[in-house]
Amino acid sequence: MPSRLIPVLIVFAAVPLGLLVAVTLDWLEERELRRAERRARLSRAQHRPGPAHPPQT
Repeated sequence: MPSRLIPVLIVFAAVPLGLLVAVTLDWLEERELRRAERRARLSRAQHRPGPAHPPQT
């Protein structure tokens, strides 16, 4: 195998690997953001002063 071919093979192997890592990190970050948003929405719903006791008139 000519030594000129080795860097080309490394690049061809690294590009899909880099794309896979980037997509995975993006997906993890998106999942984390969705989880935090859901948690914030749940905590807001729990602490919202609702009409538990209707006003006495």
